[in-house]
Amino acid sequence: GQRLMNRWFFIVARGKSAELFMLNILLVTLGLAWLTELAGLSLALGAFVAGMLISETQYRHHVEEDIKPFRDVLMGLFFITIGMLLDAPLVLANAP
Repeated sequence: GQRLMNRWFFIVARGKSAELFMLNILLVTLGLAWLTELAGLSLALGAFVAGMLISETQYRHHVEEDIKPFRDVLMGLFFITIGMLLDAPLVLANAP
């Protein structure tokens, strides 16, 4: 897996297109998520495995810089979603 990822990202990085590189990061992540779903496992497991494989490549720092804007937006959405699921009256009733 790791050798294949290094080779794949080397070929993509050779094109010197930031958009194509980002598209391939998403392709790998969504592709592995889809494959694990086909195997009867969760999508999250596939995305996790993709993240682990990508983090072991020599391009991990480049990938990390490219996904920072997405990370920041999605982290905000995550906390907004969790906050909306919170039952405020229940929390206030059980507050010390």
